[in-house]
Amino acid sequence: MLSFIIPQGHTMRHFPGSDDVGSVFYAKSPVELLTYAAIEFTQVFKTAIPDPSDGRKRLSFVSDKEVGLCNVVALSDLTPEETESITEEERDGCMVKVVKTNRSFPTREFQIILGENNTIITMFPGPMAPPLPHNGEKSEFWDNHAFIITC
Repeated sequence: MLSFIIPQGHTMRHFPGSDDVGSVFYAKSPVELLTYAAIEFTQVFKTAIPDPSDGRKRLSFVSDKEVGLCNVVALSDLTPEETESITEEERDGCMVKVVKTNRSFPTREFQIILGENNTIITMFPGPMAPPLPHNGEKSEFWDNHAFIITC
């Protein structure tokens, strides 16, 4: 039987009830999502190997159903009008691109990142994304993606 340690904080921002702007699961809680993932994707958990650089297990899943809304979008997927609305704002101490749109981006893809003793580092709907760049670091991913602000 799989067991997990679920810290609050960052993980909770991706579930209903959070006031945080960002990708959000349709599942009501991390426990609900983990139960679904453990049943549907047992083998992924069994074969996960820690990354030698930091010991974390990065698990990617593609469900047969939509699991949430991804509020990070590739700049190449934006309309010309949306591209014109791109601005920057501070998020978690980093300057990031944001775009205003009335479109939503449902996703069947989701990520779970585990630390020691199956402690949940984070879980979020959408494709694997690197951490936000801090201290002026450059990031090819974040240079080409923006957070969505629904208008």
